[in-house]
Amino acid sequence: MKQFLEIAKIVSTQGVRGEVRCQYYCDSPDILCEFETLYLNKGKEPVEITRAYVHKNIVVLKIEGVDSIEDAQKYIGKILYIDRNDM
Repeated sequence: MKQFLEIAKIVSTQGVRGEVRCQYYCDSPDILCEFETLYLNKGKEPVEITRAYVHKNIVVLKIEGVDSIEDAQKYIGKILYIDRNDM
């Protein structure tokens, strides 16, 4: 079994404070909002989530250290993973 599971894809930015909009792969967007740590690069790079909320059927995340729209644009197209042990 895979240790890290795909849960969402970052599709765009939200606002100018470094938030990102995510298309979720789970049954409910609220599930994605429960995690404090998600992973990039197939589980190799952890990212801390400081805020998460559902807005118009998409999940908006604030990643720690991403504080501008320019920083957030670097994450567009990346897949977010969860650790199976965190479920």
